[in-house]
Amino acid sequence: MRSFKSVGITSAELTEQENAVRPTPRPIGIITPLRLGTNNEGLLGMHYTVGDTMKNNLRDLIMTNWGERLALYDYGANLGPLVTEYELGKDAFDDAAMQRIMAAVGKYMPYVELEGFDSSQRSFATDPGLGIVTITIDYSIPRAAVATTRLQITFAIT
Repeated sequence: MRSFKSVGITSAELTEQENAVRPTPRPIGIITPLRLGTNNEGLLGMHYTVGDTMKNNLRDLIMTNWGERLALYDYGANLGPLVTEYELGKDAFDDAAMQRIMAAVGKYMPYVELEGFDSSQRSFATDPGLGIVTITIDYSIPRAAVATTRLQITFAIT
């Protein structure tokens, strides 16, 4: 009797078998800001992992001001009105921004672990009232296997 151990598989057959078994990824969520889909995505660009979807949702939550989300008035961190008060001092701004972010994440995304926070301001020389506030947040999402990730958001002061 012959043994199957000596037969083997050619590399072409192996590649063909791997492609036949590999399932087509299923989309989980829409990428924001919206963009046109590529290849087999369809009309809009899509996320294919839970971690990427949660990262996108966290960015959207932090950038949303109260009243901007239909039927959820208090959805968001409401940082838009706060960035105009950056001139009161970095420490006061950081404390208020961290409290707003912690409250929003605690209510709408409690599975996100916030780890670090920093902010900086850059003013334009032509008009001292105009500038940019950059907020940097370090976070992780253990349930979705998202290791510590850095999110950087920029707000314009007008």
